[in-house]
Amino acid sequence: MSKYAMNFYTRCTDPAREKEFNSWYSHTHLPALRLAKGLTSARRYICTDISCEAKYLAVYEFETEDIQESLRSFFQIVRESFETGNHIDCTESISSVNTPKVACFKELLAEEVARLPCKEYPRRVPLAANELAGSHSL
Repeated sequence: MSKYAMNFYTRCTDPAREKEFNSWYSHTHLPALRLAKGLTSARRYICTDISCEAKYLAVYEFETEDIQESLRSFFQIVRESFETGNHIDCTESISSVNTPKVACFKELLAEEVARLPCKEYPRRVPLAANELAGSHSL
């Protein structure tokens, strides 16, 4: 089995919804993604550098013989979360090119994030999510 790591840099687009964003990410999104084939770990970090465009980093680790199959499974779960109204509508993926070459991120543990009532979010899959789900080749 080979090991892989995939990083996602994100931020909340609405500062007034930051608590909701963190609750959704830690208590809804990560648990759902853990069902992806070959995923062995999913952790979140918060940037300690205020000049960093990406406020959060999610690190997903896989152990698999077929990373393409694992990524298809992972992105299918993401796509389904949009279709079922379980994907928050104030998250933005940040290209790692816009993140400083050296930035320090502190681990953000789920138990540090308050649970908020579940919400149903818009049930449309944004174009970017469709493109992301289809662009998982390495």
